Amino acid sequence: METQRGTERNRPSSQGSVTRGMTEHVVERAGEVKEAVADFGRKTIDSIDAHRRPAAVTLEDTASALEQQSGRLTGAAQSAADTLRTTADYVRTHDMSAMGRDVTELVRRYPGQALLAATVFGFCVARAVRTRA
Repeated sequence: METQRGTERNRPSSQGSVTRGMTEHVVERAGEVKEAVADFGRKTIDSIDAHRRPAAVTLEDTASALEQQSGRLTGAAQSAADTLRTTADYVRTHDMSAMGRDVTELVRRYPGQALLAATVFGFCVARAVRTRA
């Protein structure tokens, strides 16, 4: 009898095998999902990087249009044109990873302002989505 109990303890239970099998399956699926997310992220960044130059050109064109009309407009228009031109240069010369690092640095240096900006942005997006629905 004692030998039989010792043998039962040494034999793996079917429940343990099922649990191990499920765990292995979950780990395998998690790895596949992780790869898919990473691939999607790479494709998204590549797509955004591909649109950086056209966006910079559009910003530059807008700045030029503002400057052409700045004789009739105030100094605010000239300031806006200068800001657009600076933004165009920044977008043209920085890739997504550099922009991400810059945003991270700004959030670290100005956490309160970043939180306020994120709140205002979220509010605006929510209003835009609500009005379209």
